[in-house]
Amino acid sequence: MMFRWSLVPLRVAAVGFALAASTLLSGHVQAQESAPSTLKVFHLKNASADDAGQLVVQVLGDSLRMAVDERTNSLIVLGGDESLQQMEQLLMELDSQPAKAAPPSATQLPPVQVRIFWLLSEGANGAPPEGLKPVLEEMKELGIENLRLAGQMSVNVSGAGRPVLIRSRPMIGQEECLLEFEGQVRTGNSGRPLMEARISCKAGDGEGAAEIAALDSTIDAPLNQFIVLGTTTAGGANSVFVMQLVPKDKQEPKTIERDLGR
Repeated sequence: MMFRWSLVPLRVAAVGFALAASTLLSGHVQAQESAPSTLKVFHLKNASADDAGQLVVQVLGDSLRMAVDERTNSLIVLGGDESLQQMEQLLMELDSQPAKAAPPSATQLPPVQVRIFWLLSEGANGAPPEGLKPVLEEMKELGIENLRLAGQMSVNVSGAGRPVLIRSRPMIGQEECLLEFEGQVRTGNSGRPLMEARISCKAGDGEGAAEIAALDSTIDAPLNQFIVLGTTTAGGANSVFVMQLVPKDKQEPKTIERDLGR
């Protein structure tokens, strides 16, 4: 006759070690098992006792009776010598490696500085940063040339999940523009940062302001890489918006706004 296992009703954290052992032995007597049985405690270091117990039952069936000691992460087991040996070998394998760490959650992503670069094919005079050369080459292959830096801005974000709002007023030629970036850094399925971004750029003020660029983008944003959020065209000029996320421990903790093209 095989014993039935009982993992959930006999959690030692709730009923106590002595009572759990007594309950297991009581079930053994009531079952009138002819073969001798042994009571043994398995202490696990890496694997969860609860999870390991359920896996053991799936493999070895109902040949054992078990209780979980959540306080010490242990399994209290009653069964025959052969079943206990099989269980010990299985638990040694399950407990041999530490559990893999889960991908970082949104709250675990490091504080970053969000940097936004506005490149314009006409009307801007600023020299693009050296790091943007690969972006310029990529845009050239797409037929977008003569890009200059119209403006850039940055802000520190203490953690993912927090909204980001940056405004700047760069001068393009003799006209002041309003550049606005709104977004949120969150965690993608890969565990890497994902940026939800909205960019708006207008020339002039009030109701007469002319829209130069507007885009919405959700994009994977690996740290320290320049990411093209999108391109727009207005008045014959091409606009390219580039973003970079930099861990705060690699740069000075300050907000920067630059108005270029004066």
